[in-house]
Amino acid sequence: MYNHADFIREIQRDNNKFGRIPLKSRSLDMLVTLLANPKLPSATVLSLAIKEIPQDKWRRYENTKRYLLANIPGLLPLVRHHFGTVVSFQTVSIENGKTPGNIVHAVSWSSSTGNLEDLGHVLTRESVRWANAAPNAQPYLNADYHHAGVHHGVGTAAATAGGNTDEHDCIGPFGTNASLEYTGAAPITMVMDQEYEYDEGDGNWRSFPRSGFQITRTLSFNATANQRTFAITKVATTAAGGTSHTNQRQV
Repeated sequence: MYNHADFIREIQRDNNKFGRIPLKSRSLDMLVTLLANPKLPSATVLSLAIKEIPQDKWRRYENTKRYLLANIPGLLPLVRHHFGTVVSFQTVSIENGKTPGNIVHAVSWSSSTGNLEDLGHVLTRESVRWANAAPNAQPYLNADYHHAGVHHGVGTAAATAGGNTDEHDCIGPFGTNASLEYTGAAPITMVMDQEYEYDEGDGNWRSFPRSGFQITRTLSFNATANQRTFAITKVATTAAGGTSHTNQRQV
């Protein structure tokens, strides 16, 4: 819910001179005046005032943009491309990592405005989900992976980077002492579904188009060589181009 005092605080977070010296941008002054009205203007009226402020001026006001988008219903679709949003998600490369058995996956995206600096209010993250583990796999998995769950990697990052590099360990959830003693005749498998997501500033996470991948890790035992193999395969499930890569490590 919009609160004018909170809005002013967000402007001051972005510009600590706000309120102490006259505004150089009359268009921003007009927006602040509109929002000071006890009867909040419609999203359409506010969007027109927002578009009077040039995109390069908005770049320093990422907290202000997030506040408006999260607290003015219906505003996002009206100003999405003026503020800037992420487009053109794609895989740049997927290859073996420096650590034996790992996969390194690099992805990129662009800004709808043509300038990544306009994406300071947009956050990105990964979302990884898995189902209940098969009973025969549970003894070899970390406890967090015995039952269905989700995690979002190391957290969120601003979309201004224009991309991200994701490294997947071939051992992953099989990081237990029991895995190092596995002697089963059949391989055991753990499957995860990954998507890359973004928040346009309104607090709602959306999947990048064509950003779905499946990550399969397998533990197997070769009795002749008395050797265990941890293998990982990452396959695109919604991405164009059929991205796929496999790596493994023997221990």
